[in-house]
Amino acid sequence: MFSVSAGYDYFTNHMLCARAVNWQDDGERGALVSIMDQHKDKRLFVEENLFIYEEIFETSLDAIAILDKSSRVSKISKSFSEIFGYSKKEVLNREIIDFIYEQDKLIVEKETKRRHSGYKGDYEIRFTHKDGFPIWCRVAASGFFDKQGNYYGCLAMISDITERKQLQKEIIMQKTFLETIIQKLPEAIAVLDNEHNIITINEAFTKLFGYQLEEIKGQNLDDVLDRGKEKSANREKTLDVLSGKEVTDKGFRYSKDRKPLYVNVKASPIIIDGEIVGAVSIYIDTTSQKEYEAYLEKASLHDSLTGLYNRTFLNRQLIILQTDDNNFPVTVIMADMDGLKDINDTYGHTIGDKYLKKCGEIFSSCTRRGDIVARIGGDEFCILIPSADEKLAQKVIRRITEAVEACNKGKKLPVPLSISLGYSIAQSKADLPDKALNEADSFMYRNKAIKKAVNKSKNEKPHA
Repeated sequence: MFSVSAGYDYFTNHMLCARAVNWQDDGERGALVSIMDQHKDKRLFVEENLFIYEEIFETSLDAIAILDKSSRVSKISKSFSEIFGYSKKEVLNREIIDFIYEQDKLIVEKETKRRHSGYKGDYEIRFTHKDGFPIWCRVAASGFFDKQGNYYGCLAMISDITERKQLQKEIIMQKTFLETIIQKLPEAIAVLDNEHNIITINEAFTKLFGYQLEEIKGQNLDDVLDRGKEKSANREKTLDVLSGKEVTDKGFRYSKDRKPLYVNVKASPIIIDGEIVGAVSIYIDTTSQKEYEAYLEKASLHDSLTGLYNRTFLNRQLIILQTDDNNFPVTVIMADMDGLKDINDTYGHTIGDKYLKKCGEIFSSCTRRGDIVARIGGDEFCILIPSADEKLAQKVIRRITEAVEACNKGKKLPVPLSISLGYSIAQSKADLPDKALNEADSFMYRNKAIKKAVNKSKNEKPHA
């Protein structure tokens, strides 16, 4: 950009003074300084400086216009015609505002008044090209004042910034476009700086974790999401992302109300010109899926009627018990509910199910928390008690028998509950599974046969 701090009166074409021509271009400043040589011809000095000034004026890539005190154009540079499409004849002696885009004319009028008061500065407006389309320009103007301080015109440097404006517009559009996409995506998203602090979040993040942006902006994302349980966020993965790696993870993160949420996480670094400037983290809530998987896992290992373990789980535990000698001796109790078929036939399966549930309640209440109680057939149950000798086995059998008696005293079932029991002690892994289960099963069936014979004897009428 060029400006004249002392120069020539182009409105009368008479030289007023010739000290210096100041210039400024892309932030660099300089001056063409004329130093009179007392031995040099003054006329030659003037002609040389005029030539230099004209060269600057005509070769400037920016458009230059000199205006009189009425804002009429008295001189334009070659670049003015090249940028806006007007010939000198079409421009000279016309007011500069005639070439301003209609919506920006008020800005020019305002800036002109400021120029009259000596203000120096630049502003952005649109000029109208000869073909009618707008051209964005940055205008820097410097006023001319006489010795009495009267304004008599100005020099305006006009830079075409249409390309820059278009680029800015595209950047804004892209930014708006991306922000809209991020906000409307169903996955929870957090955009972070290069220290893993939160810059912005989307609507899904707020919905999932309960935080509004203003509550957590500038805070470390890991600190925010593990408030329910310290160190639950994977900080090693965070370091990987901030070193430029894409990572995936899954695990629990905690909402604002400390609710645990099982999520899949994908995080990617944001790299600009080879520099990691931040990251974006995406969270997919799989809590319901995890709960469903847990349900399926439980359903596959539990009896749906009693809530006890099933045969599949029992078989797994028999294998696990054999891996550690500290589990022995292991007590195996086999139990069979007596008369289930008769109850189902007489009272219906709903009542029969009540008997089975009652058996499950009794077995669970008479064993320890870590013992395994399973329903392995229609009316068959098995109990595994690790680290249990003969004494403890008999104690559990006694508890079950007493619980059955207490149940029958309450008379809440149509007929008394009856359970046949048998047990065996596995002293080592060699006794599991077959030997101990077979012995307990045989013991149980002997007791069942004895009980059946006793009941039959009681029911027979004496001979006459």
